[in-house]
Amino acid sequence: MGRRYPVKRRIIIKLLRKEGFELDRTSADHNQYEHPNYQGKKRLVTVPHEDEFSIKGEILPSIIRQMGLSKKEFYRKIKAL
Repeated sequence: MGRRYPVKRRIIIKLLRKEGFELDRTSADHNQYEHPNYQGKKRLVTVPHEDEFSIKGEILPSIIRQMGLSKKEFYRKIKAL
């Protein structure tokens, strides 16, 4: 696989929308995107209002896990955008 790199918030939102997630609710510091039947399960993904997420931090791995993807699948989909 190649180097894993930080991902901008707008790219994550673009991927979520492409995968069929829709904005469910918003608070002061994060948005929640919901998909009623993503990979056979109801999924809710929380995206904080930060500019960039690092793979070494806690947020990006959590977003990837909430989507039900592996890191490899996530980066493959990001690259295809």
